[in-house]
Amino acid sequence: MRVMNLLNVRDLNMSFGARALYRDVSFGLDAGERVAVVGPNGCGKSTLLKLIAGELNPDQGDITLRGGTRVGYLAQEVAFGPQTTCREVVARAMAPTRQAIEAFNAVSAQLAKPLDDTEMAELLERQAELQQHIELVGGWDWEHRVEEMLDRLGLSALIDVPMRLLSGGQRRRVGLARALLDDAELLLLDEPTNHLDAEAVEWLEGWLQARQGALMLITHDRYFLEQVAGRILEIDHDGFYDYPGSFKTYMERRLHRMEVRERTEEKRQKELEREREWLDGSAKSTARRARWRVEEIEEAGRQDPVYQRRQIEIVVPPPGPFSDQILVAAGVWKSFEAARRGGSEGVALFESAHLSLRPGDRVGIVGPNGCGKSTLLEMLVGNLRPDAGRVEHGEQTEIAYLRQDATGGPPEATVLEAMGVSDYVWLGNQRLHKRDYLARFLFDKHLQRAKVRTLSGGQRRRLALAKVIAQNANVLILDEPTNDLDMMALHALEEALSGFEGCVVMVSHDRYFLNATCTAIAAVEDRTLQRYEGDYDAYRARRPALSPAKTSAVGADASTSAPGRTRRKDDAQKTRAPKAERAGLSFKERQRLTELEGELERLEEKKGDIEAQLSDPALYASRSSEVGPLNRELQSLNDAIKVLWAEWSALEEKR
Repeated sequence: MRVMNLLNVRDLNMSFGARALYRDVSFGLDAGERVAVVGPNGCGKSTLLKLIAGELNPDQGDITLRGGTRVGYLAQEVAFGPQTTCREVVARAMAPTRQAIEAFNAVSAQLAKPLDDTEMAELLERQAELQQHIELVGGWDWEHRVEEMLDRLGLSALIDVPMRLLSGGQRRRVGLARALLDDAELLLLDEPTNHLDAEAVEWLEGWLQARQGALMLITHDRYFLEQVAGRILEIDHDGFYDYPGSFKTYMERRLHRMEVRERTEEKRQKELEREREWLDGSAKSTARRARWRVEEIEEAGRQDPVYQRRQIEIVVPPPGPFSDQILVAAGVWKSFEAARRGGSEGVALFESAHLSLRPGDRVGIVGPNGCGKSTLLEMLVGNLRPDAGRVEHGEQTEIAYLRQDATGGPPEATVLEAMGVSDYVWLGNQRLHKRDYLARFLFDKHLQRAKVRTLSGGQRRRLALAKVIAQNANVLILDEPTNDLDMMALHALEEALSGFEGCVVMVSHDRYFLNATCTAIAAVEDRTLQRYEGDYDAYRARRPALSPAKTSAVGADASTSAPGRTRRKDDAQKTRAPKAERAGLSFKERQRLTELEGELERLEEKKGDIEAQLSDPALYASRSSEVGPLNRELQSLNDAIKVLWAEWSALEEKR
């Protein structure tokens, strides 16, 4: 008999007003499966996670979890008590572990009392069960795990700061830290990569790959999907589609499905044309029946998803001519005054940074959060002056700038008004009425009359992009252009930028987007810019220290640096050395290998001694106060052994 799925969704129906999100949807999720939910903005992805988390009730249908299944949930919007600190919020995820430790200590205290053999055996069995569970989740050191998780997500400096003082992005990362530490059999993550830099995203990939529980996630980060998801659930206009396999496999099979639907639509159009021709030549006696037939075919088309689906059209007009110099940043220095106890202190972002553009350059700016990427763009545009150095534009350089926080226009303006006073938009030599131009960005007549403040995040981003592209610039400077865009819009933007013959400078955390569009990467390293020719993968190949941290789900490898920390320049140069020069072990490495073998032997022996003490009933009868410290010491030993084994394995493989 087949074991029941961890999650069963049966005949799910959900509507908002007159709009149906799902009709008779059914699917299951097994333990350990990692599933991504994809689909256009507004199709109901977040609603599905809310339904499974129990925050919403369906109109019809059943959502059933296997008995005792714990669910962890990261919503897009997270809310916390204003006085609660980061540490306190994340520590709540460890509540079951802390309860298990309290139960273990209570059992240990009972064992110190006079007991008969039966009572002793029962308590020892219970204690062993609790100990096994606590060790499995790394529970003896739970406080350290809370601090480490916050550090991994770039929040170590804010660990005791009240939530009310944090930005929206920081609160999201606190919510993610809590969700990741939750010992849940099913983890639901809605856009977990939002507000993470590239290193943190890559660390998260490794963490989720190592995690044993089931996962259902929503993300627009296609690179992340390819690394993490083993199954794709697509919500489309006409229902759910279930694709086992990777994101790449899903894209291939989806393309085939779309081609079949397009052929069906072409066939329908031809049939409709034949019926209309027959109608024109029909006698009056048969005309009514012919009209019914035409109406029937037209109605079938209106019900077909291909008929309903509109595609966004992004076309960047050809650039005007360039002068010899396009844009140059030479020896740029920039720092900001940051408040500190007892005064203020300058925080240096850039020290003698250089960047120059050549015709056709599409440069992606990457680096950890807070390193100054957006500040750099503000200096390149001319909105911010460097403390030293120069930023120069060529005589024929025309810049269009998309800010990260661009809203598309004044809140009370309509979409049509936000496009400007002219009725027409010029794209190179092509003149379009702005209504037709906005329709290309999926603003129909109804949305064109809507006020900007009523638009969704994705709609505001599309409007802002439309306005930038309409400026007919030969240099585009884009700060997080992919934010809030669905996959169809992302693909259209990639195609448009890849075919643009002007220059583009862009900040983005979307590695798939950077791969598809960039001709070079400029990485913020040691407060300067290091340029790498090629796409993001080429940059990663030359910077292997950025490879994902493959950490276990119950504790991160302490030897892996936390996200947001930059490496020293000499370390980076060593990392980029050719592999042939690193072959074999140096004298110091051979010495280290011998040292590691000795250290591992010593730690394993110490571990054996502690395990022997913990298995002795006399410990609990006469020295129960030592149980907790011994368990914590055992956990620390296990962590140390894991780190040393990793170092030994790397050297042994190199030998």
